[in-house]
Amino acid sequence: MLSDHDDDTGVMSNMGVYSPRGQTLVSTTGLIAVINSVIVSVFVALSVNTLFSTPLAVNIVIGLGVFVVSLALHQFYSGRKWQEAGNHHKTLFPTPPKQG
Repeated sequence: MLSDHDDDTGVMSNMGVYSPRGQTLVSTTGLIAVINSVIVSVFVALSVNTLFSTPLAVNIVIGLGVFVVSLALHQFYSGRKWQEAGNHHKTLFPTPPKQG
């Protein structure tokens, strides 16, 4: 039986999502964010290696740092877009607060 509540909590529970922060990387936007971050980090690490002839360990650290920053920026952007989309819809049947 699905919930008849149309707010974020009700919609997410209908889809079986109880921890939206933990499941953002499993979505299509999360997959694209990871792929883009890998491509950017490899490009930056190879560019630094070509321009400055840095050792492999330095290139790996730079690549990992760029990957983390890029992934965080993608997730921030995705979260803002989801929030903007949610702000366009008025909640008619909110989920009641939990008792107890």
